[in-house]
Amino acid sequence: MKKTGKLFLALAALLLAGGFCRGQSVSRDRQEAYRILMEIERNNPELEARRKLHDALTTGVRMENNPDDPEVEYVRQWGRPSAAGPASELTVTQSFDFPTVYARRAKLAQKRIEVYGHEYELYRQQVLFDAHKLYIRILALRQKQELLDRAATDALRVSELLSIKAEAGGANALEENKARFEYISAANAAKFNEIELADAVNRLVSLNGGVPVILEEHSLESPTFIRTYNEMAGIYESLSPEILMAVSAREAAGEEIRLSKSKGLPRFELGYKRDTGPGDKLNGVVAGVTVPIFSNRNNVRRAKAEAAFADAELRRILSDAKTYLMGLYARAELLAASSEQYRTMLDHTDSISLLKRALDQGHISVIDYYSQLQPVYESSLTMIDVMEEYHLTCATINAVFL
Repeated sequence: MKKTGKLFLALAALLLAGGFCRGQSVSRDRQEAYRILMEIERNNPELEARRKLHDALTTGVRMENNPDDPEVEYVRQWGRPSAAGPASELTVTQSFDFPTVYARRAKLAQKRIEVYGHEYELYRQQVLFDAHKLYIRILALRQKQELLDRAATDALRVSELLSIKAEAGGANALEENKARFEYISAANAAKFNEIELADAVNRLVSLNGGVPVILEEHSLESPTFIRTYNEMAGIYESLSPEILMAVSAREAAGEEIRLSKSKGLPRFELGYKRDTGPGDKLNGVVAGVTVPIFSNRNNVRRAKAEAAFADAELRRILSDAKTYLMGLYARAELLAASSEQYRTMLDHTDSISLLKRALDQGHISVIDYYSQLQPVYESSLTMIDVMEEYHLTCATINAVFL
């Protein structure tokens, strides 16, 4: 497939992952993901190595259909007694298969080249999918980082308030120590998340061949649209490199059967021969036929067995893809519902602002404030986890477009 076609399909995958439907605009995080994936396709060293390997394999397959090299044989003889004089013999011959063999071998080579092409596309798709998953992970970790930093700030505030109250006799030492431990725990959670975020960014840069990646987005947007299962099942059969590779392998096995049958036809040898000696010089034509009575024995049987295996393998891959896709759609549906429930609950309640207002106005104690604040942060972090899983599931469904 041409480069422009690949770029279009990669963009289509990200658009289908959410937001580009029924008049909606493309979100910034999907535009950014598209840009990053295109950079990685250009810069990834493993993809570059795979492209070179693909070129080498396809060249090797084409070379297999070249005719045999011509053979040149020269013999120099001396007579005894010396009066007999020297004699020499020159033979030039060229062997070649029956023309049908070359035609069959060319068709087989084309199918094998298709297999290598789909194999490269499968590897390329996996690299870009790994990068897309990392990008989703980074956005989730960035969103968590903002939340964890706020939680650490609130925990510090509670700890300082209780220290002031303890000095004034309004709080006991147990409450003060508990608040201090809560702050340490919140601060460490923020630090560990920061370390994980830096590691994810470094891995994304590594996929980009060490070239720094510019990341501007800081949060996930909930995907709002993916194709129906029936639509996507048909798309998988026409776009999935794994399925296409199995289809080409089955077709190649069929060509192998036809080639094996054609190899039962004779091989020919034509050439020129020149003899020189003390007397006359002789010129002649060399012609020969090789009948493959023994060398081609059981080749057709072997090729048919390999074709049966390729056909069974294709059926297995199609069945596995259908089952896998059904599972992804079921998972996406559950995650979408769960994500929306969390989002609606947290957006409508605005619990953090309400709790802070109640604390500032003296309606609740510092301990009550923090004890009620923790579940809100925990629910918010869980919502981010659910959204991340939803994004990853949608990305998995649409990875076939990469």
